Amino acid sequence: MQTLLRLQRSLEAVPWNRAILTEWQERFGQDLALLEPHLKPTGERAGVFPCPNGGGDACPRQVHERDGGFVAVCGNVPAECEPIPLTKTELAVLALDRAAALGPVVARVCAEEALAGTSVAGLEGLLPLGVLERRVGHTLVVLATSEGSGQRGAILELRRASGADAVAVVVAGTREARLVGDGHVELGLDAPGLRLHRALKLLWPESWAARAKAKEAIFEDVELVFASEPERHVVRLNGELLAAFRVSDAKFARLLRLAAARAAAPDVEEGGWLKKAPHLQLDEREVDLVELRNALVADQPDGYANMTAAERKALLQSSTDRPGMLRLPLTPRHVHFDPSLANLRLLGDKQSEPREEKPAKSKRKTSGSDELAHNKTQARAKAIKMLGEARALGVPLPDEHALKS
Repeated sequence: MQTLLRLQRSLEAVPWNRAILTEWQERFGQDLALLEPHLKPTGERAGVFPCPNGGGDACPRQVHERDGGFVAVCGNVPAECEPIPLTKTELAVLALDRAAALGPVVARVCAEEALAGTSVAGLEGLLPLGVLERRVGHTLVVLATSEGSGQRGAILELRRASGADAVAVVVAGTREARLVGDGHVELGLDAPGLRLHRALKLLWPESWAARAKAKEAIFEDVELVFASEPERHVVRLNGELLAAFRVSDAKFARLLRLAAARAAAPDVEEGGWLKKAPHLQLDEREVDLVELRNALVADQPDGYANMTAAERKALLQSSTDRPGMLRLPLTPRHVHFDPSLANLRLLGDKQSEPREEKPAKSKRKTSGSDELAHNKTQARAKAIKMLGEARALGVPLPDEHALKS
């Protein structure tokens, strides 16, 4: 995003579209590599060449033919620069297609932000990036300079041309997200990523407030991180630790399996659904599912992880249109798998074990102890199966042999 912003600013500061390669290099520096594929020869040869001093009536250097070649000569008297021999290639005038030059960078931003592309051409100070498509409405996203953000008429014309329901104008710098007018919000680009959920919250506040009960809603602002530490599993919801997952292999594996399905499905609105059976290895009465939902709430109050308890419960989303299926209603790029997961080891569901073992009165096995051992073995096998499916979707997890060891 910062590359696009820098490139846009540089292009708008250049009053010309045609120059020799040296001038393009001086103006764009590190970004020249982005422009070079879009610099096309015009067939013209430059009559002047840039001067390091930049002074005098006869500056810059004048190009003359000499000895079958070319030389750039300082026209000041006395001369302030040494003559420079040049080739035809160095004097070739190159023209830039600005829209084509910005296209690949814009496409990269669209991919990062899950935006649909748009063919709407930009205006001075206003660069359409793409459209955020959601059930509640479609929002055109426009990158703007400080001056461009004040052109409300031009912004609304871009929105009309795109066919979008609303427009979100992203302006470089620190500023509060605000509703400028009906269907028009302004966001500050003061952090990595566009954080477009801010626009949705301002444009459709009623839908945002009702999302815990809404059918197949998307929790745009929610981030889930999975990691592994010695002797505990780590799940962070909006940066806050969910303690109920720390020592439970089963709960951790189920949530991770759901997260893997969500991260692997690029379709934000429709993707991420997973059949409960057999993928989540639930018991017949689905008590495991109730425990998983409770683990997202635990004993934390409303406001924990910037979510109400109802919103946290709604993170295990079901739908009457999709019987027998579940998903995490997040955007795929907000699900993160830390590299530390490669060192994950099963903990044996210590959460269900007594803190201190009582001295055994005898070594005689009972039916109860046999059942407990069987349940532990079965729970371990279920966790390994779910983790294996998550690994197949690209989550950095140990192989089955390492998990069993």
